[in-house]
Amino acid sequence: MRIIAEKRSRSRRLAAAAGSLLGAVLAAGCAGGGADSPVPRVQADVAAMDAVGDSISKGFNSTSEGEACPDSDLERRNWSTGVTHGADLCGAGGEGVFSHAERLECLQGRPIVRAEPNAALSGARMLTEFAGLSRAAAGFLAGQPQPRYVTVLLGHNDVCAGTVERQRASCPNGADEDPRNHCRTTPAAFERELRKGLDALIGVPALRIGVAALVRVSLLCAHAGKAPCRPGVGSCQELWATAAARGLGDEPGICGSLTADCSETRVASAYETAAAYRDVLARVAGEYAAVPAGGASPLLRVGGEAVGGATRAPGVEVVFSDAPWRARFDAEDLSCCDCFHPSVAGQDRLARVLFEGLACGDRDPCCADAADPLLAGRCAAEDRSGTFHAGFFPSADP
Repeated sequence: MRIIAEKRSRSRRLAAAAGSLLGAVLAAGCAGGGADSPVPRVQADVAAMDAVGDSISKGFNSTSEGEACPDSDLERRNWSTGVTHGADLCGAGGEGVFSHAERLECLQGRPIVRAEPNAALSGARMLTEFAGLSRAAAGFLAGQPQPRYVTVLLGHNDVCAGTVERQRASCPNGADEDPRNHCRTTPAAFERELRKGLDALIGVPALRIGVAALVRVSLLCAHAGKAPCRPGVGSCQELWATAAARGLGDEPGICGSLTADCSETRVASAYETAAAYRDVLARVAGEYAAVPAGGASPLLRVGGEAVGGATRAPGVEVVFSDAPWRARFDAEDLSCCDCFHPSVAGQDRLARVLFEGLACGDRDPCCADAADPLLAGRCAAEDRSGTFHAGFFPSADP
């Protein structure tokens, strides 16, 4: 059985593919395409949008149980720009993903311009693709009607493109990758490239930039016993182990640095790396949000290069959401095709929590903070207290 895509460039292989505009207050009442409809009341005014990200934002293997595995992008099913509702702006698209584009069209009662294809790229990493993808999104959006919106969800492949073995003498991207940590992207290089991409985006007037924390990839190992929809493969762990064993050279399997055996060491290491990226995303997004219109982004040296100094255009807003990091995803949220990418249910859930926010409770248990990286990586401590993690749009309710 063939479970690994043909060998590609390091940034695009299947094994690695994971891996602000406040306007009129718009009432709910639309019957949306996802299980979470009707659309909640939020403050949103969007005329055009795009998405920057990895395979999650391309809808890779976004299927439901019983569907054939395409092992390819299903962009119409992605959480951000996907649209399947046809002429009925508030109709059920049929596939089960109620994307941000669909939610906005339903709320606003009018179509929006959306990039098709969007600026995301399966296999993309913050290290090697984000700046270029951001420039592409900025170029598209600059020519579209205002107000504008772009989603940013990236970083999973910076964890998962790492080598199966922990230590190496050197890494393909030199000092930007840590040879003592699976040749993963260093936090400094991650930050440098994030700033480069944001510098491109903040130059587009009237643009709401939604920066998302990455999904807690270490939680994959909590679902090692899930049954894949691959003939002859009994569990996700079997699928992952086989993929890691068949990897050649730098090929990491399906996030093999974590899933090769889901050992305690691998879970803790993946969590610590992802947590460092999440902290960078939160801090840097906050810095860019504080830059006034006409002001310049912070000019500093990071990751061996000088970055910053871009001018923030009028009407730009930068918003960070921690919802994907805090959400505890379930087995049903994983595609049975590769036990890695979001299923239809996972895409829909991601769309919901990044649109309206995440209230930690019985419907959406959250991962609580834990000092032990193994416990935190496994989401062993839950938060059901009602703690709220905002999405990309503020609530219209008082």
